[in-house]
Amino acid sequence: MNKYHLFVKGLSALSQFSGLHFVLKTGERAWLTPLPLEQRYHCCEFCKAVKRSGERMELQCHRHHAETALKEAVKRRKPFETTCHAGVTELVFPIITGNCRGALFAGPFLSPSGTENLPEHLRELGRTMPKFSRSRMNSLAGLLTALLAACEPESWQESPRTLLPSPDYSRLDSRMQKAIHYLHRNFRKPLQTADVCRYIGLSRSRFIHCFTEAVGINFRDYLQRLRLSEAIQWIELTDLPLGAIAAECGFTDQSSFSAQFKRYYHLTPGEFRKQKKPE
Repeated sequence: MNKYHLFVKGLSALSQFSGLHFVLKTGERAWLTPLPLEQRYHCCEFCKAVKRSGERMELQCHRHHAETALKEAVKRRKPFETTCHAGVTELVFPIITGNCRGALFAGPFLSPSGTENLPEHLRELGRTMPKFSRSRMNSLAGLLTALLAACEPESWQESPRTLLPSPDYSRLDSRMQKAIHYLHRNFRKPLQTADVCRYIGLSRSRFIHCFTEAVGINFRDYLQRLRLSEAIQWIELTDLPLGAIAAECGFTDQSSFSAQFKRYYHLTPGEFRKQKKPE
């Protein structure tokens, strides 16, 4: 058993023992080798009810983990607390080592501010969440920090399902690093090559040559793969309409999204969702 699978097994045992939930998110839109559903997606009754309350709330839930909190983790590089739009708090443990960029989320706990802005049926569920306790947080932080250190995240492998190449970013030209970071922050927008060229200060022809040489695929292919790598997570883990997912991930329309998805994954988005739908 490698260190990654040992970590997954340890989290499962800790969850069963403590009744807490642990969710692992990785950066660069790539999942690690397949995780149990409960370690990819908050499965507690409160979180499931919040997601079922409407498309807007489900979008906010996913954005909180995959965007806001994950970016903060990469920036801070040390454990911190975060409170989501639904009024619950989690401990966040950044995982920044080797080629691994991600975060472990522990919780959720009912925060001191509570869930007063939610509808009554959600507030009732919220009151059943474990209370946020400073002493408990400190103990949990020490335990998870030790578990992460023992399981050596730098040895973890990425999922074979990811479409993105894995260059050694530490060896890339600083302008190519800047370009890739720009793409990962802005892929939802209708990006053009000229936008990136202006941002990093290179001519179009020079940028296209340098990017392909550094990454191994051209700019348009990388952007398409980036959007699809994000979209496949939304399809698998949410009930959002495919049109909403296409728009969220930067595709101009659902038709082009479906065509590109089938090109890379050999299934339509709808077929993939039917296969992977959690029971």
